[in-house]
Amino acid sequence: MVRLLTMEFQDSLPIEMEGRHVGPKGPDISGLLKDYQIFWSGNSDKMSNRFAYQECDAQFSLFGYMQKAFNGTVQLVKEFASGTGFVDVCACYGRQRYPMELKMKSKGYSRPASMRQLLAYMDRWQAREGWLVVFDRDSKKPWSRKITWETETLPDDAIIHVVGC
Repeated sequence: MVRLLTMEFQDSLPIEMEGRHVGPKGPDISGLLKDYQIFWSGNSDKMSNRFAYQECDAQFSLFGYMQKAFNGTVQLVKEFASGTGFVDVCACYGRQRYPMELKMKSKGYSRPASMRQLLAYMDRWQAREGWLVVFDRDSKKPWSRKITWETETLPDDAIIHVVGC
């Protein structure tokens, strides 16, 4: 269903993206997300208001971007129902799992709660690394403050990347 909803968007992306973030050891999620940050800052205005639920614009944009970049070499699992306890997006490559939690920065957003949620997903998927992608749709804030990247290594050696978009 998500593939169908994002197909027109995927087709509009350059063909050169295909396979760019997949190497012999698997997908480069961090590299893909860093490229996506640049893409999102330049294109988010065009992608607004496609869906009644604003979070869908951002999430479907990222999902479609990943689909195009991975070109079928990486399976993407997408949560369909909010609050079900499943990860928003998990990239699967062989036995490797790369969980991502996607959030909209709003009054209800809590970084500690979001990180706990992602850690639970990482535990479920037996992943040592995860990504918390936070979309900031505040039109008054400059992109230089929205596009951020922080990496935290936790005491159990789990790694969480907090990606600002």
